[in-house]
Amino acid sequence: MKSINIGCLVDSSVGIVKFINTVTRNTINPYYYHALSGPMKYNFVQYDQTKENDYAIVLLVVDPSRPLTKQEEQNILNKLPQNAPRAVVTINQSDASIGIMKDIDPLFSITINTNTFDGVDMLLYQIAQYTMKDPNVIYDMPHILDKFEKYLALIDLNRVISFTPATNTQVCKDATASFKIPSSEASYKREDFDNRNGYQFGKLQYHWIAFKGKIALPPSYDPKKHVIRAKFGIDKNYLEDTNDDNNPVGPEGRIWLNGQPLGAVDSFHDSHVITEGGEMEVRIFTGRCWTNHHLSQFGVEITERNTEAIYYRLKFLDRVIDKLSDSNPDKIRLIRTVDAAVRSLDVHDSYENGMWDIRIHDPNSTAFYASVPQCLEILRSIAYMRPSNANDDHFSISMIGYNHLDTVWQWPYAISHFKSANTITSMLHLIENPPDEFKDPVKWQYLATASQHYKWLKEDDPDLFERVKSMANDKKRWIVDGVSWLEHECVVLNGESMIRQMLYGEKFFTENLNAEQTCLFLPDCFGFSAALPQVLQGFGIDAFITSKISWSEYNDFPYHTFVWKGNDGSEVLSHFISDPASWNPKVSMYTGTATVSELLGTYQSYKQRDICPHSALTTVGNGDGGGGLTEEMIWNLNLLNEFPQISQVPKVQFPTLKSLFEEIRQQKNLLPVWDGELYLEYHRGTQTTMEETKRQVQDNNVQEDIG
Repeated sequence: MKSINIGCLVDSSVGIVKFINTVTRNTINPYYYHALSGPMKYNFVQYDQTKENDYAIVLLVVDPSRPLTKQEEQNILNKLPQNAPRAVVTINQSDASIGIMKDIDPLFSITINTNTFDGVDMLLYQIAQYTMKDPNVIYDMPHILDKFEKYLALIDLNRVISFTPATNTQVCKDATASFKIPSSEASYKREDFDNRNGYQFGKLQYHWIAFKGKIALPPSYDPKKHVIRAKFGIDKNYLEDTNDDNNPVGPEGRIWLNGQPLGAVDSFHDSHVITEGGEMEVRIFTGRCWTNHHLSQFGVEITERNTEAIYYRLKFLDRVIDKLSDSNPDKIRLIRTVDAAVRSLDVHDSYENGMWDIRIHDPNSTAFYASVPQCLEILRSIAYMRPSNANDDHFSISMIGYNHLDTVWQWPYAISHFKSANTITSMLHLIENPPDEFKDPVKWQYLATASQHYKWLKEDDPDLFERVKSMANDKKRWIVDGVSWLEHECVVLNGESMIRQMLYGEKFFTENLNAEQTCLFLPDCFGFSAALPQVLQGFGIDAFITSKISWSEYNDFPYHTFVWKGNDGSEVLSHFISDPASWNPKVSMYTGTATVSELLGTYQSYKQRDICPHSALTTVGNGDGGGGLTEEMIWNLNLLNEFPQISQVPKVQFPTLKSLFEEIRQQKNLLPVWDGELYLEYHRGTQTTMEETKRQVQDNNVQEDIG
């Protein structure tokens, strides 16, 4: 990498160390990215008159608040090189009072602020203009982003190097609903099938199928260059409308490798990172409506490690650039960086274009892969533009991994058991297998609420339950909190029922998982009775999280973090998730997907950021029907964590529910107060539909009260 030496003749009132710390923002010497030549490194050093020919430019750094004497001015003029480019940098105020300016005749003069770093970016840009002869490139924003998107598509085509189908494949066409590995079912009748052509499921409804096959690491696999995944890809084919009662809820299932659960097959996952081959088994629920799916990929997929890293980095940066305001001084630096990176890729035609071979065709992408390391180096070094978001006291968002699972909704009740277990399997695997692109991958934590779901898991899959206990109690990566038995309704439910929810929920969590309960977590409930704070106080709980109140149809709820006062005066610290929904940024979602828009929007949307600058909350993970986090979500969290501290981009932290409320609790006296019911102006039909069920529930409550 090329470097540029910049001599700094610094007034003693400023000091060379202070100046260098300012222009480098207390980090290593910065990089600049030339649109054609690639990355360049700036070396700011103290000016030495005997080495004047070593400097590309010499900076005179003065503090205008201390006027120079005539003798000092003359000494400076004697030291400055006669031929080398010269520039003046003034500290904290205008250069208008610098009398020496007319004698120096600088290429440029600029003022920087040692406290706010204002002017530093313009200084670096001006140095580039005069030392690198930077071409006058004007970036048209929509077109440069389109260009990056086209490169993303080209890179995506080269991520996967090969796919090797599983061998010795068998299928049981009439499997059963079970949590056991399919090979343990002695009654299953299996048939061989030719996996090279996949497998056609046939016309089925509410059906289970089991598959088995051998997968091996191909001879070409190099763990230093490649990532390998067990893949089970299904081309979905629904034979009827999938809305309302025909919601397919499938295909879904679980993968085992060498007898151990590996991960889920669902709408968000069809492959999982592995390090060994062996026997791969899959149990699939086809769906509740009529289907005719096709198994297209059952085997191992090899991905080029560095190409995948470029893909995720470029996609993240492209989205960040799109969200930064044009007035942000770092936007143009990021554009130049990314532009230099994609220019370094050697992209050849890999297809017949119907013309004479005026370019070298590269059907195996050999030239592309050879150029990948340089591109990746440029993208990685963006982290050194500023101190990392993982360090200083920069404003931040709080991220908690989460999978919202409705205990009963658009699927048969029994399927909820499988959704819970399959999602948990995937989340354990993702925690245990972080992307190795990062020296210190983030230690995100996963929240699973509802004692009922843990009770199912303990009964359905005891081994998986023990893995969860270990991840929660030993490795501290699994959050067992939320207090209640279910994420229960809070409007029609009476006080005694609420108490039962928390009594039995807390009892199960304590006895089975040794988990302290600190916060009632109900993100998807349609309003909250003013009796709830009193009930929570009875259990010693002073914290509550939700998000759905932001969905109100007419009135925007004024707060995200506040003190909620109940009917009897009981108070609870209340906190709303502020992750903006993709379909309406004015409302918050509990099923965050860690896109740049959501991560940046979580902080920008947060209404109490002036009081609690580190408490804006996003819960990341696909939900309603389970699913949880994906590999791309975890990549984005890592990329945000290492991202340089720049305006509009928050840092990210990974608290538990308990630690999340530490800052909020400290600021309680500054928080607004809401007195009374939390009413949702939406979903009001849920309070009147299924009236017979509601009537019976109320009758039972009356009978209990009489008894």
